[in-house]
Amino acid sequence: LDEAKTQACLRGYSDTRLDITVEPEDLAYVIYTSGSTGTPKGVMVEHKQLAHYIQFAMAEYGGAHLQGAVVSTSQAFDATVTSLFYPLMTGKTVYLTDQTEAGIEQLQAQLQDTQPWLFKLTPAHLHLLQQLPWQNEHTDTAHVVVVGGEQLSTQAMRVWCNRLPNTRFINEYGPTEAAVGCCIKEISAQQPLCEHETVVAIGRPIARTRLYVLDHNLALVPQGAVGELYIAGEGVARGYLGQAELTQTRFIANPFSDEPHYRTLYKTGDRVKWLDNDELQYLERMDDQVKIRGHRVQLSEIDEHIQQLDGVHMSLTLHHAQTLISFVQPLQVDLKLESVALRQALAEQLPGYMLPQQVVRIEHWPLTANGKFDTTALLALAAQVKPQHSSAGISNPVEQRIADIWCKLLHCDSLSIDDDFFSVGGHSITLVALMVSLNKAFQRSDVTIERLLQSSTIRAQAQWLSTPAKTVREVSPLTALNLPESAGQSDPGKLIVVFPGAALASHNYVAFGQAATDAVYVAEPWSGSQQGCYYKSLEDQVTQVCQWLLTHHKSDKVTLVGHSFGGFVAFSVAHELTKKGLDVSLNLVESLVFNTSDDDFKDEPDWVQLGQELNSDKAHAELLEAQLKVTQGLYQRQLGWAAEYRFEERYAGPVRYIFSTENTYFKEVGKVIENVQQHCLQQVSVAHVEGDHFSLFDERHSAALLQALC
Repeated sequence: LDEAKTQACLRGYSDTRLDITVEPEDLAYVIYTSGSTGTPKGVMVEHKQLAHYIQFAMAEYGGAHLQGAVVSTSQAFDATVTSLFYPLMTGKTVYLTDQTEAGIEQLQAQLQDTQPWLFKLTPAHLHLLQQLPWQNEHTDTAHVVVVGGEQLSTQAMRVWCNRLPNTRFINEYGPTEAAVGCCIKEISAQQPLCEHETVVAIGRPIARTRLYVLDHNLALVPQGAVGELYIAGEGVARGYLGQAELTQTRFIANPFSDEPHYRTLYKTGDRVKWLDNDELQYLERMDDQVKIRGHRVQLSEIDEHIQQLDGVHMSLTLHHAQTLISFVQPLQVDLKLESVALRQALAEQLPGYMLPQQVVRIEHWPLTANGKFDTTALLALAAQVKPQHSSAGISNPVEQRIADIWCKLLHCDSLSIDDDFFSVGGHSITLVALMVSLNKAFQRSDVTIERLLQSSTIRAQAQWLSTPAKTVREVSPLTALNLPESAGQSDPGKLIVVFPGAALASHNYVAFGQAATDAVYVAEPWSGSQQGCYYKSLEDQVTQVCQWLLTHHKSDKVTLVGHSFGGFVAFSVAHELTKKGLDVSLNLVESLVFNTSDDDFKDEPDWVQLGQELNSDKAHAELLEAQLKVTQGLYQRQLGWAAEYRFEERYAGPVRYIFSTENTYFKEVGKVIENVQQHCLQQVSVAHVEGDHFSLFDERHSAALLQALC
């Protein structure tokens, strides 16, 4: 501005103040943020919210000793408000760094400057700076470094407090919807962090700001309990540009105050808790929790364990396309990181469902314009990394062939010959996909779910796949879905038999079997070992199932579960076994038995939609296609059975009818129970389990369903 050319240009303009009045409620800026959803939202920040934050920053971060501020982030990122407006409002210097790789070196130079500056950085900036060679191990300048945008680790802070011992570090938390920052915690060499903490707390609210930790009913949670963070105060934005419905959802009336500055609560979507010292601890995004094999997983917990391993400097784990991918940076460039060794070390600390299926070595972290880790670039890098399919201990072609199939299904780059299938990411769908793949690859038909459960390592599977397939074997009407500890004992305990719906086969119930402590079998809707060889009639299936149970089951306790169409078979089997003196408990899960009419079957199902429901992870299209092909023929067969079904006697045993909470099949629940009750001597009990018609039996809801059985 002080160059002669610029001054000459400015003299051509009027120096009269423009007659423009700016009100506190006028819009100051709109910043677009995608947050965790990936859908851009324009956040409308008014002058009063901007002024509130700048006044706070000038008072809290500023000081007469500071030269000014270093701007190292994009103007499209609201973190820039701190470093840009503070010096302009106080008549100090604005130092603009390049928005290129050279900018990191410029940042380093300013941090080593003997003159103190204000910096606004992200944890990713700190990490990149840490990788650079430093001329001086310690710099005594009294800088002020405000860190925000991502969770800050205590490990990183200890490094920087040692490097810059006289610098004030402030961990600042604040979504764009709360005008840059609303909560801070100061860290310095003179205020050491607790040894047992892995992440820095976000501290306490700034002036004229109130923070609430609430449950799903908008009730305050006690200290130490986890809840969602809600923000009220002068910094809360107006809302989202052009998205009135979203604004009403996220900016709500404050039930705790009607004071003008606190009437609106912003719903952050962040999980937090109050610590004993009255500081807030940020935990995770509500939508960053991923569900893996029915378990809620916090990805940062995986990274905490990876970063404790020898030779690891930093890691970032992402969940993409049903796969856990860990990006790992070694301490040294020439240090070798073995994926198998890393997973084996993690397996001693984490359950199988938390082990990464793919490990990608990374030397330099890509950043977005906002200074955050660029996850899109990382996933693109992972897609370019060709799996090596190397497996420790492979000694023959059969083992290698099996290992290649495992790696393809589990998206792994390497495996050990003694890895357990479920410990490296296998689940109910991939288990059946493995069954299909092995039968196809080795031209066999005797690879069953039961056999894979018995032999869950590459070594064990190779041993029996190296022997000729059995051409003659006993044909059982039931398929085992688990291997309970009680198997083979003199008192095997309760036996559970599931009778599937018309659209389902055994693999849809594997998760249910895995969740049970008792033996679980599924009564396949076809006779013999091949799909498509259907029973001649419902009575034929009932006869074969009853005969097998009376011959092979050592206990007289049997629990039958009839799902959808399977209720017809289950009801008849229960009646026959009860007459033989067995202790039978009958459970009808959204079953059609006694609740059908000709109108129910006049239209063909939407097979495409049905396929999408059955294969929600969209991971195994080939398996789904084969299942639907079988399903369509079976559906027509069972339609005939349902139309002809007659039950003249009344069933004497206990009956429970189970509905899903998302029940879309039966509008008149009372009528359904009334129809079943007419055919039972005992009172029919009713239970509700979370899920829908298909998901009741998956990994998310199996435990609850087992608990609900009578």
